[in-house]
Amino acid sequence: MFPNRLVFSGLLAGLVVLPGGCSTGPLSVKEVFFCDQVQNGECSLPWSPGSEETRIYKPAIPEAKLRSWFDLGYHMYFHTRQTPGLRVVFSRPLTAGELTEARNQARCHYRIDGGGSTITGELEGVRLDDDGRALWCFDYLGSKLVRLARERGRERSPPETDIFPLSIELSFEGLPGGLTGSKRGLVRVLWYGTPQKKSFN
Repeated sequence: MFPNRLVFSGLLAGLVVLPGGCSTGPLSVKEVFFCDQVQNGECSLPWSPGSEETRIYKPAIPEAKLRSWFDLGYHMYFHTRQTPGLRVVFSRPLTAGELTEARNQARCHYRIDGGGSTITGELEGVRLDDDGRALWCFDYLGSKLVRLARERGRERSPPETDIFPLSIELSFEGLPGGLTGSKRGLVRVLWYGTPQKKSFN
């Protein structure tokens, strides 16, 4: 009978310890990296390996949309939809209470420098995984190019390529435990024009 008690006690101990290891313990940031798209809880569009700190976008832009930064930026926003983003992976999944707190308070910010000007603000997209494993923040590059051009007084001027690379910093705050962090990188946009479609009307 005594050996059976030992086995039974060991099973109970295992049942108590294992769940705690999955959902409790100090919360920290396991990994932070640039990510432009998340699907099914995984980053499906990370920045290229070997050049992690630099992202090169090559959108096809109709020639008519290359007349100004305004036209270029809004075409990118509505059609090519480049979304520089930040993926924050936690050391463990957030508890239900932590997930609620994060959804209410998490904020992500950007800073972009280029052409002698700087723009800052909050990122439009802030997404937490349903299982509380990670955070993803993102925004649309097209709208940021328009805002930067406006800051430079060139919103209605033809876009110039010598403004690149842009320096970009993405940061996060408002997470449980006061977790904060940021990551810096460079962004280049190498667009190429496509002929205007003919109208038969």
